Amino acid sequence: MVRVVPWCALVLLLTITACAEPASGPAPEERTTLSGAYVGDPTLLPMAVSLTVRVPNVPPLASAPSQVIEVGPGVYALATTVLPESGAFELDLPLASELPEALRVPAPDATVGVLPPGCSVQASSTTVRMTPIEVASPVGTNVVYGFSSVGPRLLALSPSVVDWADPGLATFTLLSWVHADGPVTFASSGTCSTTSLDYVVDLALERGWNRVGLRSDVLGGGRTARTVAIDDGAVVFVSSFAP
Repeated sequence: MVRVVPWCALVLLLTITACAEPASGPAPEERTTLSGAYVGDPTLLPMAVSLTVRVPNVPPLASAPSQVIEVGPGVYALATTVLPESGAFELDLPLASELPEALRVPAPDATVGVLPPGCSVQASSTTVRMTPIEVASPVGTNVVYGFSSVGPRLLALSPSVVDWADPGLATFTLLSWVHADGPVTFASSGTCSTTSLDYVVDLALERGWNRVGLRSDVLGGGRTARTVAIDDGAVVFVSSFAP
């Protein structure tokens, strides 16, 4: 009979325990649900709304999931839900495994939009892949489309009800959702001001879907400051786009 001395038994036990432990890694991604309500003209209540992403020069998506629909040149609906008469809705956003790879780009190539000459947006990672984000205006990128009998139309997504017809409207925030497969930050650098606009980009994304706010403040002299930053909150409000 083979005798195992106590210290040998301890080493053997520790080895077996170490081998049995699962490899460390990121936790499985949880489903993100966008909860909102339509607050526009009830006569214009869409039949359905979709979260979309705009990626130019995308080849045909041969293996796209059934929920991904091309609604225009380079514009893809990633998640769609039907709106009841109350206008309240919940939109389940796709997991990373459900996002076509062609609709994600490296972080340094993810920011789009027209910025002043000499102004740039720097990403902290070259390996993180994400859906594109518009840093100057949310029009056409990661926004919501409403579908009616006459076709799709662009809608505004905001953390509070906005009266676009109010001549005294001074501050508002528009929202978008951006997916990243890892943490990455973005910051503007250079000359990011014009005679009428100041652009400040200060954005930190985590793994998964990120709620991003584009804040506009009408200042003295007609200047507007725009800052891209994480905007906390739960319910969002959808209305006809008119900023």
